[in-house]
Amino acid sequence: FLIQNYLGYGGAVNWLFIEAGDFQFGLSLDYNHFKRIKQKDAVYDLNLSFDAANFSFLVRRNFLDKKIGINARLGAGFLLVTEGINYHGNYSKMAHNPLYYGYICYEGGLAFNWTPFEHLIVETGLDFLYARMNSANGMFLWPYLSLGVRF
Repeated sequence: FLIQNYLGYGGAVNWLFIEAGDFQFGLSLDYNHFKRIKQKDAVYDLNLSFDAANFSFLVRRNFLDKKIGINARLGAGFLLVTEGINYHGNYSKMAHNPLYYGYICYEGGLAFNWTPFEHLIVETGLDFLYARMNSANGMFLWPYLSLGVRF
């Protein structure tokens, strides 16, 4: 699981199935709940959350007998934006059911990984996500630190 900007969480499965010298190539499947925005107003409370599921191609360059490496990945997926509005006072009878919006997105990242033990991996990096939304385009950057199990 990832801790992202102290606001989100996520998980990933990386499968490195091609090895060529110090390079490994593979695929990554990840899910991130990476941003939650809360805004209060005199009329309403707005809650936005962003969830992304992505499929990426992964390249890893290994150093020091595969104990240290650098990852780069690039892929595409789906971004789900959840909008919840709770109205106050005279407006409280208005509908406030959550609304869901889905967008195609592109994701990539660069990370440094360290394998201190045979089945433990520590990774830190910076990921980005770009989504073409109806009224605007959105780009999100988030640093992360993750701890994982390696097989």
